[in-house]
Amino acid sequence: MKELVNNLHWYFTDFCVNTANLLGITYVEFNFWLFVVLFPSIVTILILLNAFRNKIAFFSKNAIQK
Repeated sequence: MKELVNNLHWYFTDFCVNTANLLGITYVEFNFWLFVVLFPSIVTILILLNAFRNKIAFFSKNAIQK
């Protein structure tokens, strides 16, 4: 299991380094955009979409029961 985690870490590190090189930015900049900007933005959007979906489902269920 430790070897799997180690291989995954190096695979994703290599992916980040290669992607940063393709974009013409540094590894640190790529990590900033990925983990400080992109990932939290996606999580926030998904939470808001889920809350909106739940709100619609709640009101739809109440409308059907009336």
